[in-house]
Amino acid sequence: MCANIAAHSLCSSCRLSFRAVLGWAAALRCSELVGLDWHELGFGSGYVQLSERGLVVTCPTSKGSQEDAVQIAIPWPDKPTACEALPRWAAIAQLKPREPVFRWIDKGGTIAPGRLTDRSVSRIVTARLRKLAIAKRHPFLDAKR
Repeated sequence: MCANIAAHSLCSSCRLSFRAVLGWAAALRCSELVGLDWHELGFGSGYVQLSERGLVVTCPTSKGSQEDAVQIAIPWPDKPTACEALPRWAAIAQLKPREPVFRWIDKGGTIAPGRLTDRSVSRIVTARLRKLAIAKRHPFLDAKR
């Protein structure tokens, strides 16, 4: 049981860290971020690949261009945290091409094949902020729930 709790904590932290750094590095909206697939486009709205130079996020359509694919390069030297977090998460989640990058993790630490939604990301981030606020006795606890 302790191993499952530790695994869940590790998976959740790794997923949250990667989501935050990739979202920031590529300037993606939450819906674009959760729509990313691994290596090739599956049922998502884009995909992310790891290259020797860093990460490449490809969105076949975007708010700015409905006709042309948009590629966002995230160079290793400029954003090493994002480029290091992806291989860690890919290994933990055992990602295969065309599968969602961001997935559910159950309380037992099992990574589900299903894609997270932008609403679920909001819940996860809010829960994590509440845990930090409790640990630091921060006024965030008094905010509207």
